[in-house]
Amino acid sequence: MKKPVFKSLSAKLCFYILLLSTIIFGSIAAVFLYYGVQREEMQAFRYTEVLMRNVLQKTQQQLSDVERTLKDYRPVVEKSLASPDKIMDIAEDIVLADNFIVGASVAFEPSYYPEKGELFMEYAWQDSLKHLHTKHFNDKATYDYTQKEWFRQACQRKRGTWSEPYYDAGDGNVLMTTYTLPLLDAEGHVYGVLAADISLRNLVVAVKALRPYPDSFSFILSNKGTFISHPDTSVILKKNIVDWATELDSDELKDIGHDMLAQKEGLMRLEIDDTDVLACYVPLKLTEWSMCSLSPYSTIISELGNTHIYTVAIFLIGLVLLTVCIRQIMYVSMRPLRQLTEASNTISTGHFDYPLPHIDTSDEMRRLHDAFAHMQTSLKQYIAELTETTRAKERIDSELNVARGIQMSLLPHRFPPYEGCEHLELAAFLQPAKQVGGDYYDFQVIQGKLFFVVGDVSGKGVPAAMVMGIARTMFRIVTAHSQSPSYIASVLNKVVSQDNDNNMFITMFIGVLDLDSGRLAYCNAGHNPPLLLSTSGECSFLDVEPNIPVGAWDGFEYQSQEMLLPRQAVLLLYTDGLTEAENEQHALLGDDRVAETMRQSPCASPRDIVTRLQQLAADFAGNAPQSDDLTLMCLRLI
Repeated sequence: MKKPVFKSLSAKLCFYILLLSTIIFGSIAAVFLYYGVQREEMQAFRYTEVLMRNVLQKTQQQLSDVERTLKDYRPVVEKSLASPDKIMDIAEDIVLADNFIVGASVAFEPSYYPEKGELFMEYAWQDSLKHLHTKHFNDKATYDYTQKEWFRQACQRKRGTWSEPYYDAGDGNVLMTTYTLPLLDAEGHVYGVLAADISLRNLVVAVKALRPYPDSFSFILSNKGTFISHPDTSVILKKNIVDWATELDSDELKDIGHDMLAQKEGLMRLEIDDTDVLACYVPLKLTEWSMCSLSPYSTIISELGNTHIYTVAIFLIGLVLLTVCIRQIMYVSMRPLRQLTEASNTISTGHFDYPLPHIDTSDEMRRLHDAFAHMQTSLKQYIAELTETTRAKERIDSELNVARGIQMSLLPHRFPPYEGCEHLELAAFLQPAKQVGGDYYDFQVIQGKLFFVVGDVSGKGVPAAMVMGIARTMFRIVTAHSQSPSYIASVLNKVVSQDNDNNMFITMFIGVLDLDSGRLAYCNAGHNPPLLLSTSGECSFLDVEPNIPVGAWDGFEYQSQEMLLPRQAVLLLYTDGLTEAENEQHALLGDDRVAETMRQSPCASPRDIVTRLQQLAADFAGNAPQSDDLTLMCLRLI
């Protein structure tokens, strides 16, 4: 037979897989029965779960309504404490408020109302004919409710609690449960309990009727494991699931009981009385009860019969044959791919001229070979271009490092700055976000006056650094001829505004401090207001006029301000790189943290304050990259 010719690897694989599938899958068609068993089991679980959840959801809704009713009436009781004669009316209203409630009581701690007796409890209930009755309890001889579990549990837990189910001998021996809600005073002490009695007759009937399959049965456990509902009525409230499991000698049933008490839900296959059954259990979260339904496993899969044993055997045989054949086919077909893999590993080590294997087919392997050849050529070209780019980047980085050194050398670094200024303490710090930045500070002493400035050029990097250099030069020139901060700002504004095609501007704080008198003249050009720290630890922002940044509008008239800088007070100037420092969650450091750090340092030197604020910004940012240039200047007259 002539061997077929394939145009692609996928066609070759499809041909052999389909050929083998025709031979093998005809024998394993029955394998679907195997999955049918699993499907029937899961379907049984889902069907049973839906039925149980419908019952539990309806019951939970009724119980939630009861809880809501008592919580709604709790403030009514609290408002009526001054009028105990109205308490019975409240109990009657609670009974009439919810059809699910058959009785309600309001009971108080002993001697809460001395005039009413040793005890005081108002109880209202409806009989089977819906007739309303009331009863008053005021002594322990008649009914000592303080010793009853429902009252003691509410007082101990101080929260709403559902009681263990019980039989109400007074009205037809009906299965009941009680919801209690403690009444708390302002100090959190219990002074009384609201209680509502609920009939479980509807729940018992619904559980008894819950039969996912004709021979199924269901039961409910309380939070202590006692049967609330069971086909055998003799075990209700008299036996728990552990006792029942012990009688049946079923460890699996004990495990189910433990899961139900732990409020878990699940599906388990077990054997009870030599019968293989499927158990499905779901919790009732509100009361911590749990419901379980048991269905014979043979009934669930009765439609499938025993053919699943044969289908599993056929499936396994077919799977082995199919695996062996496909593996052999893949081994032969993928040999060129293995050769290409070996070649690519060699190329990845830097041997870009390593020869690729020869492929004489016209399928995907050939196209993959051509792609590898193109990659090999492109990779050599890319490495050459990357080498050249890296060299260029290294040259740029070197030039930027030189520029950074030049820029930082333009800043004053001597603290204190000048001899003869014994009464002045000053420290400053600047850290660009990039290699060069747009923040700057400067100061100089001329004729007994300290001229100082802190500025922030819009943007970062080289353009900002160039504008910074211009501003620094003009500040030095103008301060030699004028002592007016507003005049200095106006001249800088005129220079920066001219031919400002890139619309760059500078926020500035310019100050002139008389070192003898402490008189401070200053002009704020759109900059962050400085912080003033008094010797008492009070920290406040300096009052500044809303002047616009330098370079924003040519011809703007800047306004100067004056104040007397107290001796020992600290003045802090900074750029927004401090208050707007970002952490890894993109949160900002903010003014409050800066001010708090200042308050903690009323006696620290300016150098220490600058160091602490620098560390504050670094600790807050953590591993986040620096988002903006950071500049600090701190001074004090002593």
